[in-house]
Amino acid sequence: MKWTFNRRFQNIYFRRLFLSYTIVTIVISTLCGAILYNNAKRAAEDKQERDSRGKLGQVKTYVEELYPGIFKNAFISEILTTMNTGNGTDDAFTSFYKEYGHNLYQIYRVANHLKTTVSANPGTESVSVYFKNSNLMVDPYAYYKVSAHSPKYGLIAELEQGRLATDQWLARSVPYEDKLTDQLLTYIYTFPIQARGGEISGYMFIDIYKEHIRDMLDSLLGSQAEKLLMVNVKQQFIAGSSNLDSQELDQYWAKLAGNPAAAGRQNGRLLSVLGGDSPGNDWVFASVQPVGSAAIRWPLALVGAGLLLFGILISYYISVKTYRPVQHMLRKLQETNGGLFPAQAHQQNEFTVVDYVLSGLNHKVKQLTGELDDNKLAALLNGILGEDEYPERIRPDGRYVVVNVKLDRDTVKTWKAKLRKLAHPFHCEIVEMSAVELGLLYFAGESESAVSGIREELLKLASQQGPREASFAAGIGGLALHAEDISKSYEQAAVALRYTFLDGVGSIVDYGAISRRTEMPVIAYEPLENALRAGDIPAIEQFVEEFAGMLRRDTLSLEAVEFSLMQITMVLSRVMIDINSQERMYSPSLLFRDLRQDTFRETIATIRERCLQIGGHIRRHLLHHAQHDVFYKLKTYIDEHLKEDISLDTLSEMAGLSTHYLSRQFKEVHGVSFLEYMTNARLERACELLRNDRRSVTEIADQVGYSNAPYFCTKFKHKYGVTPMQYRNSYRVALEE
Repeated sequence: MKWTFNRRFQNIYFRRLFLSYTIVTIVISTLCGAILYNNAKRAAEDKQERDSRGKLGQVKTYVEELYPGIFKNAFISEILTTMNTGNGTDDAFTSFYKEYGHNLYQIYRVANHLKTTVSANPGTESVSVYFKNSNLMVDPYAYYKVSAHSPKYGLIAELEQGRLATDQWLARSVPYEDKLTDQLLTYIYTFPIQARGGEISGYMFIDIYKEHIRDMLDSLLGSQAEKLLMVNVKQQFIAGSSNLDSQELDQYWAKLAGNPAAAGRQNGRLLSVLGGDSPGNDWVFASVQPVGSAAIRWPLALVGAGLLLFGILISYYISVKTYRPVQHMLRKLQETNGGLFPAQAHQQNEFTVVDYVLSGLNHKVKQLTGELDDNKLAALLNGILGEDEYPERIRPDGRYVVVNVKLDRDTVKTWKAKLRKLAHPFHCEIVEMSAVELGLLYFAGESESAVSGIREELLKLASQQGPREASFAAGIGGLALHAEDISKSYEQAAVALRYTFLDGVGSIVDYGAISRRTEMPVIAYEPLENALRAGDIPAIEQFVEEFAGMLRRDTLSLEAVEFSLMQITMVLSRVMIDINSQERMYSPSLLFRDLRQDTFRETIATIRERCLQIGGHIRRHLLHHAQHDVFYKLKTYIDEHLKEDISLDTLSEMAGLSTHYLSRQFKEVHGVSFLEYMTNARLERACELLRNDRRSVTEIADQVGYSNAPYFCTKFKHKYGVTPMQYRNSYRVALEE
């Protein structure tokens, strides 16, 4: 038995089967345990809520009845019951006043009793008694006739008018010196307790500090986790036990102010509320305590563990019963389908292996069928398939259009998925010609506008991707009126696809549109060669721009464009060979490299870059020394012939350069224009003559090329700030000093 048990668990199939049943058992046990725990927890919380409300009833009784009753009972037992009323028609309170009301000693006795009562109950601010018949108020420290300025005059007035309820706490603020106030709670008793005829003989006022409520609530706490509150929304009063901070008081005030009877569980705490439901009494007592369910956890945990253990035993039994037939089935599959049986089968679930084998068989059948159809369609497009070998769906008398698609970024699988999402106007077969090229065979039916409809479909697919995200180019062949013309339509589509070189990725070319392109461009390449050899960058850029513009015309055939590109390549190669004859700049392989790129735009960009590279090198290196020699000779000629009338035409004829080019290069070499250089050179020569020659200013002006002496003086003063004579005189004075 032990050996059989171990052998079963050594088999991964059995282990996974047993694990599956065990997981189901754990899930079911967990759900049952959760339901059981939830019900037990709810019952425990309901009991806790009932206990909490019972505790609040005790708190309410103590605060509203027992605590103020201490003062009432003490007064009755100490003062009123020690006297003989003498008149059976009067109550004890009235009789006390009639017998002792004018006796000062008895008034002192009442005051001393009140003082003793206050001292015996810390937190009590004051206890006072009002005798209505004599309008006399007695407190622990004084007795006085009540007037409009008396402390409790307002309370007595409201009591007499029936606007103030008795036998309950009243929250109020009592001002005293320096504009300060005390927060007090006042409890009012009426005497007699049961007045005959409804008449009231007097009142007892019990005043306690607000902080004393906190002490009372602390004394009534059942545990440290419990928190008690006393709230009166109408009187804007809230007090709590000392384990409640100000933030918590604000939170519970907001909750109870909105709904004084609010109660329930929130964030793991139980809020119980009692009071506020009797007419005339707005006081509410609340308790907050954690929801406790720890007592039921261990019993439930033991029950859950037992249930789980029982479920595991049941799982093992079911696993043994279901493992044997599955193992037998796997053995048969392995014997009959060894090639499709996964090598890692011993690491997989039995049902996964069965599904894998069946899926593999189905996939293999589909793959072989698809490969056969694709091979036939590819042969049909290439024209090497006989009519009797056509696939079943190809009718000899059908009408077809072939599209040749070249992919740029997408894989064949991705592009197929995008195409299938479109709503096709015609049925389409997709043939993989290579890893980046597809053939689309459209069944045109009887439609005469099949080519335009197919073009619109492909344009829609390209527009969904956007111009910068286009991932394919396509060429559309002509309409094949018979199945044997499909290969011709494919050849036309391939020719049209080559024309996408002109427009780049994302272009879709119809063979019918390019068949009318027959024009050959007439381009003179000598200006480009001259500009390259002269290092004339602007002229090079202008030629390349005009060259690209001419080749963009929609009347040129692709062969004409390619021939023009070969022509410009020959010009570049010729200039590069000449450069290499003077200095080794380019490798031999670069001289004959094909400049053609994937698109016309990229090819033109490469040609422009290569032309600017060659022209810039010639300008910076080969022409640099010769140019400076020429301009040095021109500068020397100007300096030696200042007296003569020298013009740019004269200098350009001497240098063999155009006037415009000479003017531009003269400024680049010397930093100033030709006229500025002539003026500066003549005036500097005049300064030298004024310092060392005794000839007149007129003669010196003529000597440096100015026939008009006043004009010479104006130019001289404009440059140096003084006239020629002032310049000569200042120079002589400087020599004499």
